Amino acid sequence: MLLNPGTIEIINDQKLKRRVTMNTELGRMLILGSVVCLLAAGCEQRTGTDTQKGTDLSRTSDTLQTDLQKVAAKADQAAQQAKQEAEKATEQAQAEVGAKIAKAKELLAQAQELFDSGKLQAAIDKAQMVLNQYDPNSSLAKDIINTAKARLQQMAEEQAASVTEGVQDVIGGMGQ
Repeated sequence: MLLNPGTIEIINDQKLKRRVTMNTELGRMLILGSVVCLLAAGCEQRTGTDTQKGTDLSRTSDTLQTDLQKVAAKADQAAQQAKQEAEKATEQAQAEVGAKIAKAKELLAQAQELFDSGKLQAAIDKAQMVLNQYDPNSSLAKDIINTAKARLQQMAEEQAASVTEGVQDVIGGMGQ
């Protein structure tokens, strides 16, 4: 069986989820850090009259909201960039898988041609290359290898029988 493009899609979907999760976590950390910094700055500014404190607190609140909006925008931007990178990686992986599938099919066709033309060992080698480099579960490659080995075994047995028969004829001819 050749490589399944669906397997690559699952792998790439998992990579995308990890990247989006990482970017979401990064955005949350940035927001939390901004909140802490702004609160700390606001606490330091709490000196003076009550009116000044109220004004400072209002400015701190406005600044905090602005900073949070900036951080949220950056987090959205980072998530969008991660999504684009994941889509690009998915497309690239699909192209690579497609190329590997095409190469495996090409090698299997060559192996079948070699088998059909009687070049059994070369057919075995091509089919083994498919199993080693592209698809270790290819039933066609396994069939070619098994059939070619069986035919080689049969040919060897026929040759051995022919040689034995020839030797017996020679020995029989010597005795007369």
